[in-house]
Amino acid sequence: MQTVINTALTHYLLINPKAKKTAILLHGWGHNSSLWQQAVLEFDSRYRYYLLDLPGFGSTQNLPPGADIPEFTQFVLSFIKKMKIKQPLVIGHSFGGQIAIDLAASYSNLLSALILIAPAGIRTIDPKLNLKVYLINHLARLYRPIKKAIPFLAHTPLTNNLASADYKAASPANRQVLKKIIRHDLTHKLNQISTPTLIVWPELDQELPNFSRTLTDHIPNSRLRVLYGQDHNPHLNNPSELISTINHFLSTL
Repeated sequence: MQTVINTALTHYLLINPKAKKTAILLHGWGHNSSLWQQAVLEFDSRYRYYLLDLPGFGSTQNLPPGADIPEFTQFVLSFIKKMKIKQPLVIGHSFGGQIAIDLAASYSNLLSALILIAPAGIRTIDPKLNLKVYLINHLARLYRPIKKAIPFLAHTPLTNNLASADYKAASPANRQVLKKIIRHDLTHKLNQISTPTLIVWPELDQELPNFSRTLTDHIPNSRLRVLYGQDHNPHLNNPSELISTINHFLSTL
């Protein structure tokens, strides 16, 4: 399905459309709504599920240049208003979790509940992550003069290793977004989230440092579930435990 949100042609999937309750799923960086479709088919049937392609991913157009987390949050908020959705549950994975945190903290009365699956957005507590952020931020700045002066040195093992896999795979527009969002720290906003919150953290996540304790300690009405033996993408690699974890949480609402 398609609609226009804030001038961007927007693609989304709608699963279980006749259900009375509503959930919105926000995917991770480099992913799209279709990668969640099979798992969501087994989620609690009392909900209808909007699976959004976030701007710049799947079949949704990019936001205007300069977009950061607040602009993505406003995009999701505009989608909620346009679809006339009342009190949705929001599920956010990785980058989608970063947007979901900002949405829940900025509009605490808007959501009925929140599920965060290995969310990004905690940026200041891990020195290794801060170094990675620094390197990614400066890579593009260093790359341009190197390529211009010595073109054959532009793609050396050194320059390739400095860039994250996400950065190397991103389009030029999404590289500009990535440089912003990796600096966008939401730690100070966690205590503004008042909705019931489930935090799901895969034990073997290699994409992000383990922020589960910070999230649980700072979000007042939250609970944590660790998925043992799982990596950053439990919805793709072994979804059964994720599905049962989410459905159990939804049964308590």
